[in-house]
Amino acid sequence: NAQEAHEAIRPTSAQRTPERVKLHLNRDQFRVYDLIWRRTVASQMLPAIMEAVQVEMGLGNLGRLRATGSTIKFTGFMQVYQESNDDAVAEEGNTLPDLVPGETLTLSELRSIQHFTEPPPRYSEATLVKTLEEYGIGRPSTYATIIETLGQRGYTELLNRRFVPTDVGRVVNRFLTEHFSRYVDYGFTAHMEDELDEISRGEKEWKELLSEFWNPFSKNVADIASNVSRAQAVKARELGIDPNSSRPVTVRLGRFGPFVQIGQREDAEKPKFAGLRSGLRLETITLEEALKLFELPRTLGETPEGEL
Repeated sequence: NAQEAHEAIRPTSAQRTPERVKLHLNRDQFRVYDLIWRRTVASQMLPAIMEAVQVEMGLGNLGRLRATGSTIKFTGFMQVYQESNDDAVAEEGNTLPDLVPGETLTLSELRSIQHFTEPPPRYSEATLVKTLEEYGIGRPSTYATIIETLGQRGYTELLNRRFVPTDVGRVVNRFLTEHFSRYVDYGFTAHMEDELDEISRGEKEWKELLSEFWNPFSKNVADIASNVSRAQAVKARELGIDPNSSRPVTVRLGRFGPFVQIGQREDAEKPKFAGLRSGLRLETITLEEALKLFELPRTLGETPEGEL
């Protein structure tokens, strides 16, 4: 398939070890070359052999403790290359030291931690690429472009190396899911990728595939464009009633970002507008938080002469 058409990034010779070329590279170049060299060499080595282990430790009258993890029986490729653990999977494969049944252990620390089942963590770049691979979406040559586009269009932002959807991203996602559900379905995208692979192998005509996709898609776009207004697409969220004016308070997405509106455009009195402050979200802002945006006077910051 298409993945076979892309040559791997690899050293021209395995003999050119990172240490041998270090003097000719700057810091960033060396780190990239070191990563490529180690992964290339590791890909030609034997698999590592891990053994699942469960350890029970007696604490006398205090009870028993249990630990599960794995021990390394044969390092294999891990001798030269180990992928850095992502936070999402760091706890899955705790490595335990070699132990002997009946061995006496020294207690160095005892901690009691209350644990609650947590929701799945947000995607990092590594876990997002892994998920794209699992769903068959994109190809190795397009993963970087997909991630770059999400940021450039303001659909996501990185927070602690995790992707967080922005208000724009949530609105776009909701709109596409509601009106173009067929095209944002994981199965559709994966199937389209497979058909593109068939074209690359000469097994299918590209004009036929484009016709099958474009004819219904263009009709769908035309129908939505003529029947759905921008206001309907954005779907203002009503927060409640302003106690001072008895007018509705809504939050919506505008051309320059999310904002709160008191009143309606068709009212005799012009509506009031206020942009959302940092930390406020279109999906979660409350009526109380929205009304505070209109409170005056308001301290904006400090100057040498005092508050502004």
